[in-house]
Amino acid sequence: MKKFGLKSYVTKPETNPYAGKIICGHCNKPYIRKTWKSGHSLRKVWQCQERYRIKGIEGCSNQNIDESSISRAYDYVYEEIINRKDDYIKNCVTLRSELLNWLDIMERTLYNNF
Repeated sequence: MKKFGLKSYVTKPETNPYAGKIICGHCNKPYIRKTWKSGHSLRKVWQCQERYRIKGIEGCSNQNIDESSISRAYDYVYEEIINRKDDYIKNCVTLRSELLNWLDIMERTLYNNF
């Protein structure tokens, strides 16, 4: 949390699901949600919190992101994870086995040296 300048966790993730989860690649600060009015419709976008830190003066030059684009990307990644879950589980089992072997070697080495 401190690494990215976040003061707290999200209190209402059901209404603001990406708060604190999108970090700017330029300045390492979190993105914040803005609602832009365009004609008669409202558009939800995310922008770096450093973009207009001082009113009228542009700070960070990173791009704004439409919330719909974030949602599509999230859905795509989630589907990929579900489709490849067997591969992920297999990798975790392999890593666990290697870790246990390493711990066994360390234990035997310590036992033999003391």
